[in-house]
Amino acid sequence: MIVPKGPTENKEKRLYFRCIVDFLKNNNHRIASHTFSRTDGPLASRSDFKKIIPLLKADSPKVNILSLDGNSVPSVSRILYSEELTGHVADDQDFQKGVEAIKKMNFKKSRFLFVTNGIIFPELVKSSQNVGIPVDFIETRFEPLKVHKVDDHKIYLRNVISRMRRLEKQYSPSDHTCECGSQLLKGKYVVSYWEKDSSLEYFICPSCGIQMEDPGNLDIITNFVQGLN
Repeated sequence: MIVPKGPTENKEKRLYFRCIVDFLKNNNHRIASHTFSRTDGPLASRSDFKKIIPLLKADSPKVNILSLDGNSVPSVSRILYSEELTGHVADDQDFQKGVEAIKKMNFKKSRFLFVTNGIIFPELVKSSQNVGIPVDFIETRFEPLKVHKVDDHKIYLRNVISRMRRLEKQYSPSDHTCECGSQLLKGKYVVSYWEKDSSLEYFICPSCGIQMEDPGNLDIITNFVQGLN
């Protein structure tokens, strides 16, 4: 999914990566390198990072961004972008390959960021608690070509950050029923930048992945990102 298949797809994925990198930078991450980077950052020269960089630039990389978070913990991101809507369930192979790759890095302490423009099912989020490393699940809801047409960098960042949701790991039954007949689960996601965050509720069908949320969430998020300079 990461290897470009054509000029347009290649461009979209590069722009998508740039959005994710900008999101991380605005959430206290220092970037060492990523799959599409031509020039690595100063952190890439760290002795424990040098052997990791080639893994990001492989023909079929299992992980795509290496960074240090605000607590100086090595954070490794698996970035998935697809033109078709994709669902990630409990046995998701992209997730498993990312976990396996990170474990082979032998960091004393690390964090795994699983970022996708698809749907992350609750069963995957719940099962991640048994993989042995902390995991952040992040869903994106923007079109890379569209957001990069914005000339104002501040507005561009607001558009990206407002459409990136880090999923919390607790779900509970709701009073809503999906069209497929399954009971929707109530979950929460977090929108964040520079140690500021806003938590909102949403609903997801554990069977078909349909998501719903209160229309008022949009206004809450819009007001929240106004503070991003």
